[in-house]
Amino acid sequence: MKYYKDAYEQIFNATLKSNSTTSDNLINPTNSMENISIPLKLVHATIWNSETVDELFAESSMCIRGLYLLILVASAPHSIEQRSIIRKTWANPMNNRIYGFHVKTIFMVGRASSHFNKMLLQAESEISKDILVGDNYYSYHNLTLKTIEGLTWAYTNCEPTYILKTNDDCFINVQLLVNFLSTQNPIKKKLYVGHVRWASHIARKLNRQRYLSVKNFPKSRYVPYVEGSGYIMSYDVLEKFVQYSELFEPFPNEDAFVGTVLHMAGVEPTFSARFISHSDSWQKCNFLYVFVIHHVWLLRQFELDKMASDAWDECPRDQMVQSW
Repeated sequence: MKYYKDAYEQIFNATLKSNSTTSDNLINPTNSMENISIPLKLVHATIWNSETVDELFAESSMCIRGLYLLILVASAPHSIEQRSIIRKTWANPMNNRIYGFHVKTIFMVGRASSHFNKMLLQAESEISKDILVGDNYYSYHNLTLKTIEGLTWAYTNCEPTYILKTNDDCFINVQLLVNFLSTQNPIKKKLYVGHVRWASHIARKLNRQRYLSVKNFPKSRYVPYVEGSGYIMSYDVLEKFVQYSELFEPFPNEDAFVGTVLHMAGVEPTFSARFISHSDSWQKCNFLYVFVIHHVWLLRQFELDKMASDAWDECPRDQMVQSW
């Protein structure tokens, strides 16, 4: 947080002076509009529209064509500390080339609802130059829209050999992943891999976060899909997703939506046990196996990053797993 302290203080002071009538809303988080859910049918933008975000961010300049691995991280506007710690650990911009392969991490962030949070986000973006703001407000239900926009932007601007979509509560073992993709990956095309859910039921209760009505989704189960905490696609699969996603009305279950679109495009998921849902009980040498770890609390990122670095230097590599 110290990294952004001066910029935040300047914005905070300027905002309070220019709009004293709204200062209570800016200070009191209970009055925030940040969690308003915008219905999916009101916003279906599969083409990146810089005008709707006031052209604050130079979206096309953050990527280069021919990128080897692009990591898209879903993040909320207010998750400033999560992004800061990720930049200091596994997404450190000083390590953007691994074994000669160019790696880039971009944070997909929904639009901030308040002017104050919008200014904070702009200040962070001007410093870090790694934030992509979508044409939708932050909410769980709009995560599908944010993912569609982020993947479409990646396809249009980056053309990466591989793309990893993840969340800001995950640890990514970037060095191991790049080594595996470049030297051992047995699936060069039609790659859609991660922790697969094979037969998930549709949530039919109105109070459930992933609720879908029978009218909007008549089947009782989803097709197999990879959990959204971490899935990797090859470029040809990214292309198919962008093309086929325009044919579907988005629904509020991002990872299941991606799997549904790809299923219709003829792409089925590959299961990998190297995508883990918890961050406890790991030993140093496990980090010559694990690619993605979910549910990582903030300071734990530093511990996992150190273990991954030490594993590469200290653990025997002759028995490394060479499959997904």
